[in-house]
Amino acid sequence: MSLTPGFAPDAASRWRELETPIQELVLDELDRLVLHPLTSGRHRLSVASDDRSVCHYLVMQIDVNETRGTATVFDLRYEKRRASRWNGA
Repeated sequence: MSLTPGFAPDAASRWRELETPIQELVLDELDRLVLHPLTSGRHRLSVASDDRSVCHYLVMQIDVNETRGTATVFDLRYEKRRASRWNGA
């Protein structure tokens, strides 16, 4: 069963504030979720991505409702950190 993705109003506002590549990262993760859905209930998904000298961290709280066939992002947090390279020394 596939799900229809969506955003609660607060999460949609936070998503619109993100830079386009990060918005696409969120949408890619939602695409993966709706193709291989979780069971009904609330779930937390974490995503990390490197972009040269920057690490992008996303945490999404998602409500999956199998009866309605929906996966709604109700909380979205984003943090950007300077990438640190561990040189093993």
